Formats: sequence, structure tokens, C-alpha cells
Amino acid sequence: MIKEHTAIEGVLTPEELALLQRIFDDALKGTGYSKQSLEANLLASLVIHLYLRGVRNEDSLRALLAA
Repeated sequence: MIKEHTAIEGVLTPEELALLQRIFDDALKGTGYSKQSLEANLLASLVIHLYLRGVRNEDSLRALLAA
């Protein structure tokens, strides 16, 4: 289980990073963007922003990115 306090302190655990990477990779697949593109960087920033703002559920993150 992901601990609630880690993101508040600004430290992400390996488990959290793996979750964010998985969500980012899946979201990027349908776009056609290269991982090095500006668009991919913006997508990664959005994933992290949502997570740090409290969206911790994987399904919720995916839904917000798909919208």
C-alpha cells in the first residue's frame, strides 16, 4: 500500500514511481508522441501534478488523463 505522507514530504517511493511510470507509459502509447517530445514532458508533468495533488487511485489517474 502506498503511504499517504510520502508525496506530501516530496519524496516518492519506488512503488509510487513505478505506478506513475506505468500510467505515463500507457497514456503515451495512444498519442504517437516520442518520450523525448515536449508533449510527453507535459504529460509526465500532469501525471505527477495530479498525484501530488491527491489523486492516488490508478483508475482515477487514468480516467483524468483520458479526458
